[in-house]
Amino acid sequence: MKKLSVLVLILFSAQLLVAQSSSLGDHRRFSFSLAQNSSRSLIGHRGIDISLLPPECALKVLSPAFPDSQNSHPKKWGRAVLETLLIMAPIQIAYWNRHQFLEDWDYRLTWSDQTMRFFTLKATKFDSNAFTINWQHILSGGLFYMCPRTNYLSIWDSFLFNVATNFYWEYIIEWREVVSINDGILSIFGGTALGETWYQVTKYFCEQDGTIYKILGFLNPLLKFNRWLDRNKSKDYPTGPEAGWHEFSLFLGARRFRSSSKSRSQDYFYMGSHMQIMHLPEYGKPGRVNRKVKDTLFSDVYLDMTRAKRRYEELNLFCRFIAFGRFKQNINEQSRGFSCYFGLGSAFTLFRKHRDAFYDSKEVRIELDPFAEPGEPRRFRDKLCIVHMFGPVYDFTWFGRNFKLRFVQDAYLDFAQVNAFAFNKYSEIYPIEGTKTTLLYYGYYYGIGATVSSALTVNYRNIELAAQIKYHLSHSIEGLDRFQDKVTDDFHLRDSRLLWQLSLGYQFKRTPFELRVSYEGIDRRGKIKTIFEKEQEVRLFAGLNFKF
Repeated sequence: MKKLSVLVLILFSAQLLVAQSSSLGDHRRFSFSLAQNSSRSLIGHRGIDISLLPPECALKVLSPAFPDSQNSHPKKWGRAVLETLLIMAPIQIAYWNRHQFLEDWDYRLTWSDQTMRFFTLKATKFDSNAFTINWQHILSGGLFYMCPRTNYLSIWDSFLFNVATNFYWEYIIEWREVVSINDGILSIFGGTALGETWYQVTKYFCEQDGTIYKILGFLNPLLKFNRWLDRNKSKDYPTGPEAGWHEFSLFLGARRFRSSSKSRSQDYFYMGSHMQIMHLPEYGKPGRVNRKVKDTLFSDVYLDMTRAKRRYEELNLFCRFIAFGRFKQNINEQSRGFSCYFGLGSAFTLFRKHRDAFYDSKEVRIELDPFAEPGEPRRFRDKLCIVHMFGPVYDFTWFGRNFKLRFVQDAYLDFAQVNAFAFNKYSEIYPIEGTKTTLLYYGYYYGIGATVSSALTVNYRNIELAAQIKYHLSHSIEGLDRFQDKVTDDFHLRDSRLLWQLSLGYQFKRTPFELRVSYEGIDRRGKIKTIFEKEQEVRLFAGLNFKF
């Protein structure tokens, strides 16, 4: 969590520098109009000034000509493989030579053990690692996804490359261990969601003019390195269309929590960042469009942290991208009309409250270390790692005079590491020995479920009204525990989380500053056998947004 805290501070500092650079002459802003003074056309060729054409003619020229941003450059498969092997090599050597994670060593380098791992499902199970170690596989998955993606491979190519990388990791590098189901799902699907969003945001930085943007591009060193290697050849290939719309914001302020399980409210310092990019270059511009999109349509990253005194109280991270859809738009010369797309989405959610008990986040050597505080009720705090593997997304925007309405609806099939919300109460009444391994030691279980969310944003002049509702449901998966033979009470668990939010913002004229207040509610529920636990939390936020 300290690493993510540092990441929050880095994003704040970096984005503040970008905002300050907006007054420089080389800073380029985007608007809903076709800019006549742009030195680069929307399709990336400097020799064509489409802005001189009428809007309808311009879009007729543009619509069939938009290339997929990666397909215009030769794919560098060999370099992607080489970079992946170079990243893996020190990890692989260290793993094979150091006697770490002895508790995970279940298999020997023998014909019988390895054939069982490769050709049967007996070794395919959920592992027993701590919550933090497991969700961080998404970070490594995102890095391995980045190797092919920054070498001009498509989303599908990079996804399949990530699948192959994960198989190599699970079957070759970690030959002593079970073939971890959770590591595979988190690395492949979670890594793709994080990696594609990370790639799109940093690619946007790299393609902008100005020193600050160039520096921000180093948030993705691999992308920067590969673009440097291709610096002489890149002039022969278009960089792809510019984003149709983007909004980056920093926010900080005060947040008050009031929970049904506590008698008094608590106040915290609150800060975060939200980055959104609409990758459709025609978005919001006059004209008619109806086309398929084979690349990314939209991506966004949301990160916030709530702090009290010298520790964080709560951390949220959300990454999402939408691709492979159909885009339709009909906007007249008065900039009135609609824009919509329907696509395939994938996302990743991390939510974590600060621990109260030392064993809540401490790695334990199962079967080797003594069980912490035997006989005492558990004191786990809420935590979620949800991989929204895939699902449909519909995004509709209506443009009017000084008015904009945007509605987004999405639904996902989920795989999750879920804190068992009823487990603390269950441990007060029933013995917990013989339960699922991760539940017993870390308070979470592996589950399958779904997430449905709706978001509405209305802009009128300097005022923005936003509303969101999101519901997640998880059911535990039984029978695949790494120590299944020792699980004598493999009961079923169910958890749900309902979040709703209303916010109102007022942006001061001719400034990037916005005053915003938000009212948020969370309904958290869990069930184990006959034990049912629920908590309702209300949060009030007031602070300042810095939008650019």
